[in-house]
Amino acid sequence: MLEDRSVSVCMSAYNEQQSVAETVRDCGRVLDGIPGLHTILVVNDGSTDRTGDILESLAREESRLRILVHPENRGIARALAWLIEEVRSDVMFYIAADGQWRADELNGMLRKYDEGYDIVIGVRRKKQYSWYRLIVSWCYNALVRILFGKNFHDLGSIILARTAVWKRIPARSTSAFFVAEKVLVAYRNGARIGFTAVDHVQRVGGKSKFNSPLRALEACREVIGFWLSPRSRTRADLFGEEIGGKVYPAGVS
Repeated sequence: MLEDRSVSVCMSAYNEQQSVAETVRDCGRVLDGIPGLHTILVVNDGSTDRTGDILESLAREESRLRILVHPENRGIARALAWLIEEVRSDVMFYIAADGQWRADELNGMLRKYDEGYDIVIGVRRKKQYSWYRLIVSWCYNALVRILFGKNFHDLGSIILARTAVWKRIPARSTSAFFVAEKVLVAYRNGARIGFTAVDHVQRVGGKSKFNSPLRALEACREVIGFWLSPRSRTRADLFGEEIGGKVYPAGVS
């Protein structure tokens, strides 16, 4: 049985009118079965379709939904940083607004978390990608494993984290590498990272922002650049007192 604790389900939505309503409702149904007071946080990251209107309508039926609005598209890192700043729950759970994951994966990830982990990464049993995306994903995760000496399995997947720890992890990336950077800094500072299998489904609609070969090259460049940077050796006290009189803020430092 899952423990009584508060959970914030977090997602960024950019032109996700085809999927965001069902994703939010799916999250609400799952949270209904978990003891505690919960929140669904969504950043509308400058959507130009009906995503904003749909979210406003959902807020009238789902009292746990909070909508954060960027007036223009500012990118995934800025959206995730804002979500981290706003979270007040014990645990935060990242899920995509595009329907690639079912919200009930949260139950299994909470059970893994209760084994004593600070961060839980959902490892996809089978990625619903084109052959090109599969190759890119494998190369990316292999590069991280080679450079950092640990197999994180699936850094592009859903993640659940202890909020108090996650907020104290510094990250400067302004791209999708933002979450991976936080995981890598957490690992090098003693965070306990667990893994559990999850299912991955075809996105409901829209196009992935990561199909471009240039984006793939940029991702690899970021991993290598971070590995070479002093940032990858940052000392951050994730569990106790401040280091050097500074508590690292949520988001970009």
